[in-house]
Amino acid sequence: MTWIKPSKVWMAYRCGWTVLKDKNQSRVLALDLSRSYFESLLEQATITHPGSSSNGKNKKKKKCRDCDVVVQWDPERIMDVNAHGKQSFTTPVPSMRSIQIGLRNSAVDLLLDEKFVLRITDVTQDFRNALKALKAGDMEAAESCLFPDCNLGKECVMDVPCEIRKILCMDDDDDDDDDNNNDFNEDSVEVQEKIE
Repeated sequence: MTWIKPSKVWMAYRCGWTVLKDKNQSRVLALDLSRSYFESLLEQATITHPGSSSNGKNKKKKKCRDCDVVVQWDPERIMDVNAHGKQSFTTPVPSMRSIQIGLRNSAVDLLLDEKFVLRITDVTQDFRNALKALKAGDMEAAESCLFPDCNLGKECVMDVPCEIRKILCMDDDDDDDDDNNNDFNEDSVEVQEKIE
């Protein structure tokens, strides 16, 4: 499965800033995506819920295995100069969710479509420079390294159409199963790069 992780800090945590964890995650590519294609992709999503009961979890897992687009919500992460070891200089923010979009089969083929992926930028060095600043205890420098494009600022909030919010279980009233209820209900999805 191939994953789109729109949050830069979550991505930094997952790949260990490209140098602290798995050597197979030593590069980070930022994708500028077509907004309409991205929304079409999300309309195909099957949502997972980490808080499910074991029976529900197994059913959902099997169902997710049969789907080309899988979305899971994890606690967002922020940079933290004091979070060493497994935390990889990040700290979870339980009150905010970060979307993770898994692709397989025909959904992966979309990444080859120039109408969907408008631009690919290797941002590996930005991640490594940010890590160097974090190790030195310089949060301001780390933020400047990770978010070098001051026109975009940090990550921007994406307004999500109602139909897609429902598919992604972004609102409390969309969650019919109490076992699946998360406390992470944000009004918007954070995106790493500009979606045009």
